[in-house]
Amino acid sequence: MRPTGIHLFGLRYWSAALSADVGRSDRRLLVKYDPRDLARIFVRRPSGNFVEARYADVTLPSITLHEALTARRTLLAKGRREVDTRAIVRTAMAQRELVDAATRKTARLSPVADESSWIGRHAAFYSVPPLVMLQLACRRPPRCAADLHLSSDQEIRLAKMFATEPAAVRRMTFANVAQPSRRFIATRPTQVCTSCSPGHTEPEPILRSQLLGWRITCPLCGDPSGMPAVANSPFRQYRTAALRDEKLLDDEVERGIGTWTSPAEIARLLLMRRIPRPIPRESDLWRFRVLGAIIPDLDRVVGAQQENLPTPAKPILPLHMRPALLAGIAIVERAGPEMLRMLRGHMIGDNWVRFTDAAENIIARARR
Repeated sequence: MRPTGIHLFGLRYWSAALSADVGRSDRRLLVKYDPRDLARIFVRRPSGNFVEARYADVTLPSITLHEALTARRTLLAKGRREVDTRAIVRTAMAQRELVDAATRKTARLSPVADESSWIGRHAAFYSVPPLVMLQLACRRPPRCAADLHLSSDQEIRLAKMFATEPAAVRRMTFANVAQPSRRFIATRPTQVCTSCSPGHTEPEPILRSQLLGWRITCPLCGDPSGMPAVANSPFRQYRTAALRDEKLLDDEVERGIGTWTSPAEIARLLLMRRIPRPIPRESDLWRFRVLGAIIPDLDRVVGAQQENLPTPAKPILPLHMRPALLAGIAIVERAGPEMLRMLRGHMIGDNWVRFTDAAENIIARARR
């Protein structure tokens, strides 16, 4: 703290409560702030109490941390040697007005049903990175808006920028998805329906359903031939059970309807490694998962195709292997918690401990 106040990000703050502390301590002071509103900060005095400090010039409007840093870089790039609070705030407000003016004139692409890439398509249309488009919309750092984390304030800002309703923006995201099920959300499309894919547009849209790592049917057209990899899957005999689990995950993610436990939690257990009997060669252990104790064909197919399954942390299987996992989840869900205890018999050593701990936690939650 200087005699002129607290200086943070090039902005100067003051509070009358701090006047008694000037020059009394050489220690650094703890400062807390909201990156969405830099008009005020909270400073811990040497006594341990926090006091609120505001801009030294209280007539200036609030700006965000991202706006402050961008404005400061702009001023320094122009050769300004002295960059004070007033200059930073005025520059930030000028940049904000430019963005707002550009937004009002922005050409807007029409959304596609079930789309998840509307903002990304706008970014591609204007030849800018998607994170820049989010910065312009949210006036916050790039991580402010993502498919899994979207605040109501960000909804409103994005909706205003693209002239739509906040609810429409939220429907394009996965912000309402429960934490366990987020393991099934992919970062890029994992399947495309050949019957109704919205191609022939530039940039091509990405649908929400293309990012759902449990889907084996298209929710838009329902054409069973739209995903040939599923139709030709070596596990197509499990299709009925797989479709049941697809509905379980749809109900949990899209409608908030659950059963005794999350299907995503069951998937995590089924993809843990197991030791079959007789114990195979060490070089073959990689291909055995708990799921193989429920779906007998799995070990053979994985070995024949030399295709390692994903880890429990991200249970998104290739489309032709997906019916096996979905069927396994449906079988466990229908059998109930006791089947998890039965599956422990296929584990030994550290894997037994990890599986048992995870399974007992799931069973305990189910009984509450």
